[in-house]
Amino acid sequence: MLAKMQFVNNNHNRQFKKIINPNWSFYIYGYTNLSNKEIIHSLLHENKFPSSIRGQFALVFIRGKQWWACVDHLGTTNLFYTDEVICPDYYGIPPKGINTNTMIEQQLKILKRHTVGPGTLHNDISRVEPETYVKNGVVTKYMNLINNPTEEFNYEVAYDLFVKAASRVDLSNCKICFSGGKDSAWIAMFLKHLGHDPKLIHITSPNVELTWDDEACDLYRKECGWEIEDYVVEYTGEVTDDDFIFTTFWKEKIFPVKSHAMHPHGGFALSGEVSEVQAKAHIISHYVENMRGKINNEHLISYYMYLAYTFNKNTVPEYVHSVTSEMWQKNEGYQYILNYFENIIATSDKPNKYYKFWHKEFCSARMYAESQDMRNEWFNLFTDYDVYNYLMNTTKPPYMGPQVGGQGKPRLFLIGSKMFSTWSDISWRFKSTGMNIPARNLINE
Repeated sequence: MLAKMQFVNNNHNRQFKKIINPNWSFYIYGYTNLSNKEIIHSLLHENKFPSSIRGQFALVFIRGKQWWACVDHLGTTNLFYTDEVICPDYYGIPPKGINTNTMIEQQLKILKRHTVGPGTLHNDISRVEPETYVKNGVVTKYMNLINNPTEEFNYEVAYDLFVKAASRVDLSNCKICFSGGKDSAWIAMFLKHLGHDPKLIHITSPNVELTWDDEACDLYRKECGWEIEDYVVEYTGEVTDDDFIFTTFWKEKIFPVKSHAMHPHGGFALSGEVSEVQAKAHIISHYVENMRGKINNEHLISYYMYLAYTFNKNTVPEYVHSVTSEMWQKNEGYQYILNYFENIIATSDKPNKYYKFWHKEFCSARMYAESQDMRNEWFNLFTDYDVYNYLMNTTKPPYMGPQVGGQGKPRLFLIGSKMFSTWSDISWRFKSTGMNIPARNLINE
């Protein structure tokens, strides 16, 4: 028998709008291509989920003992649920006793940062997966973005999509987690082009292992006259005790310092997350090209798992032994990941499915910490549905040479260099390296 479901709206930096009726309740965060009235009419009067919904959102509808919960194509705002509670924050739902999900722990050992599927560390708490809605505990997939048609990239079309996405929220008083890398610098130039003056906060450290980001920031100060505030830390990792929310379930050792760096400043926080995601794609492409016509799905997916498992470990020789002894036991967690990605490949008829089967799950993981942050309200331009779909499902522009966008993110380079009134190629003069500040726990170990 169904219990009455309760929605917990507990993050004041990501407050869901609510429409309350004596017989039902509707909660939504973000924006969609449908009006609230259209969504409610479909759920209330037609008892049907509006499968044409798109945008950057999460919603909950409760009527008596019936309930619906839905997230967008990436789960940019998460929803977790039990048989009694729905909450956008994983730690907003207290688990019932000790009920550890061993299969999820096994997944975390392999993928390190995240898991796939609806499971969490607790058997009684589930996650609403991207592209799905849940009705009374039953999961239904309502779209499959990887199967959308592939188009030829057009920088003017892409620019218009970004302008539309930027109009969704008030960015007149915003802040950017600014690395000096291509993605965050592109956002800064785009917003300046639109007439905004975002606060730029750059995280740096005396222990930084590569100085390219610092050098790029110095050039932006010198050549463009930008004001960039340095936020200096010793190491990445947890800063205060409550940062465990970023380092336990879906683990992100870098995000705590980002959360603290952005907190003193008001307005929406923006980052360069997901952008033209290339993580491991070039390595996978070597396998796909060499095995053309002979691709073995299990081998390919296992290879991706290996790349995830050895991320940041490949410079330490002793980890080679742990790969065979720990990961490749093919336990329940390994088998679940394999089956999950095999299903994605099987349900796609596009030639690029072998490059893209991991794409949405990886991007969802990159966005997780921002959605769980209780200190800042984040907004992401790259995860707008129309923008993300266009960047994911357009052909890559032809190689333009190392000095004109050839060193990565060619779509962003074309949009910026062709359309922005404030444009500089500074970030394209350097390789993409990441933050390169060591984690405190690794130093301790």
